[in-house]
Amino acid sequence: MPNLQRVSAADGWLPGYAPAPGKAAIRVLGPVVEDLAGGGQGLRWLSSEAWTRNGHSVLLRVDYGQARILLTGDLNRAAHNLLLGYLPPAELRADVLKTGHHGSDDFQPRFLQAARTLDFERDELVMLDEISGEIAKAVEPARKEKVIGHSLDARISIALPDKMKDLFAAHLEDLRALLIVSQLQLVEESAIANPYKSEEIKGLAVGVEKARGAKCERCWIYEESVGANADHTTAES
Repeated sequence: MPNLQRVSAADGWLPGYAPAPGKAAIRVLGPVVEDLAGGGQGLRWLSSEAWTRNGHSVLLRVDYGQARILLTGDLNRAAHNLLLGYLPPAELRADVLKTGHHGSDDFQPRFLQAARTLDFERDELVMLDEISGEIAKAVEPARKEKVIGHSLDARISIALPDKMKDLFAAHLEDLRALLIVSQLQLVEESAIANPYKSEEIKGLAVGVEKARGAKCERCWIYEESVGANADHTTAES
């Protein structure tokens, strides 16, 4: 029988992986065990069974030399908020962050900023958080209607209020990757067929359609350049 044991942030370093010269060290940052109102210790309820189970994934930081990798399991927005209340930003800083499989559907931008994977000011992060939430509202009906399956199947067109255009134009590729979609473009609202119009952000309209081109077998992103290289017909050029 394998030797299994529970770990939490209270353990500090993963057993057998404490810092040592020339070796990788693994820090356990989550889940966070708390004192419960009824007595004893346990994990906080995060509004539903699924959110609680996913949100209390094991959060690991792998340190090797000067490099850090943050492995976030299935963490969600509720878990990000909880962890930010317990962990100093220095513990979350990393060179590489492996995001949870829910990706842009369920994340807290302040968590990514703490990990230094986002280079935004606080007000910009608030905008990003609000916009990503509205885009998610537009994507979900497209999934239900079988326009797309995975978010990487999507080509997203967004028309923005004037005050947001410069910010998003400067970080469009970063936002595309953050949203885990294949294509993201800024357009005028008149260019979007049947737009989703946000009730929360005046002037925001979102269009969702099937991504153009073919799927790259290496990164799963749809690109119109896939197949252009005769030596690599299933990968982007």
